[in-house]
Amino acid sequence: MELPGHGVVQGQWDLRETVDDYLGNVDVSGKTVLDVGCASGFLSFALEQRGGTVTSFDADDASRYRLLPFRDSTYIRDRKAWLEETNAWVDRLHNSYWFAHRALASRNRVVYGDIYHLPEAMGTYDVAVIGQMLIHLSDPIQALTQVALRCHGTLIITEDMLRTHRRYAKLKTTAKDGGPPYHFWVLSIGTYRELLTMLGFEIVSFKKYRHRCTTSDYTGMAPLHTLVARAVT
Repeated sequence: MELPGHGVVQGQWDLRETVDDYLGNVDVSGKTVLDVGCASGFLSFALEQRGGTVTSFDADDASRYRLLPFRDSTYIRDRKAWLEETNAWVDRLHNSYWFAHRALASRNRVVYGDIYHLPEAMGTYDVAVIGQMLIHLSDPIQALTQVALRCHGTLIITEDMLRTHRRYAKLKTTAKDGGPPYHFWVLSIGTYRELLTMLGFEIVSFKKYRHRCTTSDYTGMAPLHTLVARAVT
């Protein structure tokens, strides 16, 4: 992202040119918006710049995280050491959000907590955004449920998805892969449709876009699917 007084700050993704596609080209002007899994805040600030009144949400502590059970990992062998190391990373992530928040003179509100138990005190929102967060969760259905209950309008989900109308879920990381241990489930469009119908939403658009990825294991324009659903009245 670009921060006044600091220039361009590098990250694992560069969504500056494709952020509107990433957000399903949904107009958020004048609407209340929940950004779930905000990380360093790029989407939250982009939503604010497009006229949304934004609440950012992220995990408050490393104890909220789950990883795949690779036997020799610190996560399995020494949970205390893993928590200490990961909480240091969480603190840096939170600090990065507030650093950008100050540089951009943002008015965004932030809530930290448990994605599986979003507090009712958060209220409800016109728009909710889930950007590449469900893949990192052992129970994406519970998380999707919690977000949907906080949304009375438009739900935007951008993830790697299986392009089939059959109800499938695929485990992204395998034992043979050896990692990353934080990639869990990739759901099919058919699975999303069933879950969203249960939650009172209907899919209004589903498109594949490419976005610039700069991670150590992948560099280039990575394909992601953006699904836009609206609450059925």
